[in-house]
Amino acid sequence: CFEKWNASLNRIKKDFKFMLIETNTNEDTKEKTPFIVSFFDSDPRIPNTQAVAIRHVVMTGDIAFYCCCIGKVNMCGSWCWLCKLSRAQWQLPMDKRDNINPGDSAPWTINDLMEHGEYVKNNPEVGPSIARGVTGPPAINAL
Repeated sequence: CFEKWNASLNRIKKDFKFMLIETNTNEDTKEKTPFIVSFFDSDPRIPNTQAVAIRHVVMTGDIAFYCCCIGKVNMCGSWCWLCKLSRAQWQLPMDKRDNINPGDSAPWTINDLMEHGEYVKNNPEVGPSIARGVTGPPAINAL
């Protein structure tokens, strides 16, 4: 499932387009059902489709879903979802963080997560202090 989402989101990010599909009229009520958005390849056989330009791709969901998408499955309570800090580290007040490596508090980039996720995937013996909550490559790298 994530592979199709990711491919579609990357296409949207690149071309700024997606398909808007109007479903058929309900014969009993004569009402049209709401529009649906398809992030997958368009199909010329589907009636009432139109290309729509967008400016930004956003994702909504809870932190657990977001962590799953960025390759930090089941880690949202143990590791910061923005950087490499552990729960114990990110809960410290700022004036108590003197012994923390500044690189650990730098935000992850999607490229960092992809590279580190591949490393963790190919080296399953790495411990938590190396993995930093990353369990594998991001399922969705288009964000």
